[in-house]
Amino acid sequence: MPSSGAATTTSLPSSRRLEDEARSFLAQRLVSLLSSMILPNIPQTISDVDARLCGTLVELPGRLLPSETELESLRVMAEKNRKKGLHLPVDKIFSAVREFSGRFNYSVCIYIAAVAEKIIMKWLDLAIRFEEKAQIENVIRASAFQNIFFICRDRIKAPKENAMRRISQFFPQDYDR
Repeated sequence: MPSSGAATTTSLPSSRRLEDEARSFLAQRLVSLLSSMILPNIPQTISDVDARLCGTLVELPGRLLPSETELESLRVMAEKNRKKGLHLPVDKIFSAVREFSGRFNYSVCIYIAAVAEKIIMKWLDLAIRFEEKAQIENVIRASAFQNIFFICRDRIKAPKENAMRRISQFFPQDYDR
């Protein structure tokens, strides 16, 4: 008789259930992610979004960012205006940004939604791997997302702080006098 444990660990993330707090936390992160890709200056091309992925979203660890091959497939999907398969409401995002800006490319909107979904999907996958309870009971708790967020943030923050301390040695400490 086959073991049911293997089926539990290899089941799809869609079979998992999010706690209400986890859903709220993830929704806040999604809004933050979308706003960091769209604001303050709305990107007009897919290349603009790629530049933001390299620059603005550096607070995300590399594990959460889509790989170059994933980005390429998302670019092709966006350039062909294929939103099928995306779960985010691309039309609503497009309408909201267009109302705010007046000028926004639909394929760029598809690309932003696809990249955001890919990042959230990787976050969910990491949460499932991080939290044993998600594998056993099919429940993802908010604490898993919070722990992952803080671990990732601290891993990125520490090298930046160390670099700032090293750089500050070269400047006079009484510059404000």
